[in-house]
Formats: sequence, structure tokens, C-alpha cells
Amino acid sequence: MVNIHKKLFRSQVWQHLPHRDIWIWILTESSQGMLKTTMSAISDAVSYIHNGQRRNPHSTIIRRSLTDMAAWGNIEWSINAHTVSIHIPKYRAYNGGIQTPISDEIASIVKFFHTCINGKCRYTKSIGLLIEQRLRGFNNGDLCRAIENVKNNRFWRTTAGRNGMGWFFKNDEQIDKFLNLTFNAEVSLDALKQADRDYQDRQTQLGGDILI
Repeated sequence: MVNIHKKLFRSQVWQHLPHRDIWIWILTESSQGMLKTTMSAISDAVSYIHNGQRRNPHSTIIRRSLTDMAAWGNIEWSINAHTVSIHIPKYRAYNGGIQTPISDEIASIVKFFHTCINGKCRYTKSIGLLIEQRLRGFNNGDLCRAIENVKNNRFWRTTAGRNGMGWFFKNDEQIDKFLNLTFNAEVSLDALKQADRDYQDRQTQLGGDILI
């Protein structure tokens, strides 16, 4: 179910096509106002039937729509290779505060994690609480540097990507470990086994908050 606040209908996006359809799709597909997708996925989502045939909007039309929505303040977006990254700055306002609240500081950390590690990792209220706890002992820059270090270490990037944000931010010791990583850090057999145990433990959780 998607909760829609009346503020959503005050945007210029409703006066244009296919802006409107793309906007609705972004809102329904995003997780706490953040979305990783592709041009082809957007095109498929807003395709339409004309004279009995399905038509897909060209990528140039989608780019123009995204650029217009960014100019109107609906979204922020960028494209890297085939990946389109979309952020909805006013997501909480559009949802009338019904969805899980997220501060600007936590949102920036989550966005950085999605960009560097895995854009499919889901944000939940419990993860927000973990990040809030880590911010008591570290500042925003520390957490982003820890994420950057993991991004530059293939083993830990893969491990963090499949275990998710809940695992990454689980305690201060975890952040300390990532802050002390080096680009060419060697991985011991014990570390490999521990990472595998962490992954297996996570896989056995049913209905938990920490999901990818």
C-alpha cells in the first residue's frame, strides 16, 4: 500500500505526460525515497497500448522527464553506465509523515551506502536506529569514510553488499574495523569463515528487518 499526501498533487508533474506516469512509478518503487533502476525498466513501466501495439517511451523522453522533475524539485537523479539513481528529497512530506521517519543526516548516509555498496539494500526503522546509535560515537564523515573503505576493498564490499546495512552498522567495533581498512588489506581465513557465518546467520532470519 502507498500512502499519498495531498501535497503530492501540487506539483507541476501532474500537468505533463509521461512525467506523471514516471513520477507515480518512482514513488511506488522507491524505498524511503531512494531508487536504483535503469532507463529500460522505466520505459517498460510506463509503456502504453496504441492501435493494439505496446509502445515504449524513448530514453530521450525519459531523460527529459527526469530533468524536468529535478528542476521542479521532485527528484534528484544521476546516471552512471546503465544505472539510474533517483532520490526524492521531499519523500516524507509527500507521504504525510506516515512512512518511517528518516533525518537528513541518516538519509545522506543511507544514500552513500546505496551508491557505494549495494543500492538494493532496504532501509528500515531498526536500521535507522542502528545508524543513530553509531552517530553517538562517530560523526557523519566517519561513517562515510568507513563506507568508502569498504567500497575499495573487494572482499568487504561483497560481504557488506549481501549482508546489508543492519550488519554494516551493527556496533561501534564494526565501524572501527572498517575505518582501519586499507585498500589492499589481506583477508585471513578466519575472516572469510566469520563472514560466511554472518551471512548464514542472516539467511536464517525470517521476517526480520535486516533485508536486502
